[in-house]
Amino acid sequence: MENGGFDLDLKALSGLLNRLDQSVSNTALDDALGRGTGPLGNLARKLADVFGSSSVRYAPHGTSLANVALVLALNSLTRKRLKLAVDRSCHKSLVAGLALINAEIVWIERDVSPVCDVPMPLTAKHFRALLEAHNDLHAVFVTSPTYEGFSSDDPAAIAEVFRASDTRLIVDSAWGVYGGLFSNTEFPNSTAPFASASVFSAHKKGVGLSGASFVTFNDAALCAAYEKFCDLGFVSTSPNFINYLVLEHCTDFWISPMGHACADRLARESRNFRMRLAEIDGVQVVAASDLGKGVADDPSHVLIDISDTKRSGRQVADYLARRHAMDIEMVIAEKILFLFGPAHISTWPNIVRALQDALTNLEPETGPREVVAPSPIADDWRGMHDAIMTPTRQVLPTHAVGCVAAFPISAYPPGRPLIHPGERFSKEIVDYLIAIEAEGARLIGVKGALNEFGFTVTDESS
Repeated sequence: MENGGFDLDLKALSGLLNRLDQSVSNTALDDALGRGTGPLGNLARKLADVFGSSSVRYAPHGTSLANVALVLALNSLTRKRLKLAVDRSCHKSLVAGLALINAEIVWIERDVSPVCDVPMPLTAKHFRALLEAHNDLHAVFVTSPTYEGFSSDDPAAIAEVFRASDTRLIVDSAWGVYGGLFSNTEFPNSTAPFASASVFSAHKKGVGLSGASFVTFNDAALCAAYEKFCDLGFVSTSPNFINYLVLEHCTDFWISPMGHACADRLARESRNFRMRLAEIDGVQVVAASDLGKGVADDPSHVLIDISDTKRSGRQVADYLARRHAMDIEMVIAEKILFLFGPAHISTWPNIVRALQDALTNLEPETGPREVVAPSPIADDWRGMHDAIMTPTRQVLPTHAVGCVAAFPISAYPPGRPLIHPGERFSKEIVDYLIAIEAEGARLIGVKGALNEFGFTVTDESS
């Protein structure tokens, strides 16, 4: 059959899809979570061995569903209302899980580096103080590494803090898969060997297709509870089995001598990339040493500050997209984040030349620069659960102050939540969201342009 210029054999395609569909009786496909004795189970055991954890279970539809399933799993292990310490920079999927179980939440507020205005990683000192202040916590949920690629340089010290406590540590390590694959290298070591559970997005670093994710466990009870909720529907009976195939081939490559040689070269060329960027007039490379002691950085995340060039990150990103067909991972007014992977080992000089071209040809910006984010909101009106489960309405920014958010709102980039469900909109928050939208930021958690759709708030709020 002719279809858009391609010969399409529908019979062959149908047969292939049926063989890849778990809902069709095919025992050779193995268990979708990785509990079986076939190829998927073998890959899960290989990943557990590589990452240094007790076991691995797949999250074939991404870490978002895994986060929700983990929260529900944790809730099922206690008869009490859960009290959880949660990184305020958590992904919105974790907010969904927290709202469903109506947990008591203690927000973890990260320090921000006064030198380069970057959120600091959490260290053993932070966790020790947290557990001393709240000795009745059931679990701590954190994000590590940060989106900018920073983490603690002493995960062993963090492990000791939690070994001395009954509190579970659950880590959203969506950006940390290289740290698990390349232990004892320039890549920061992962939390997989000691955290109760760590969630990894393999696809974010090209170790799998979109959605390829998995969870490492060192807690048999939590793992069993996670399996229970996945079996109830959080993992479909028909995942994309090609995802597993690509994950297996990528894992086999990276743990091979050739893969480790590639990782070493990647780290080496990332250093060269950073050095050349630092030679550009007005560009500062933000390194772990700029954030102080106890911080490690990931060679695959390269963050630069361009404030001294008098150009904005969004100006530069626009120019690179139009003139050089380059898609930048993250930009804000004064910073640009590059993700550095195998494809950039030999092509990074092109990025340097393109950036030089942009800074040479763009006109300096005039007027105010970075819009400073307001402090986090502490007024929890009646809890996240009630705020999300309540009927909602839309309000324009001019009428939003004092209303209660019914949805987490963040700006991409960089994607960190600015207000969580149950918190009231302050004038500072509203003004900030309007200002960064005008700068070109994409707001997540709103239905469209603020002057047309406004914010989603609880119907009872005033």
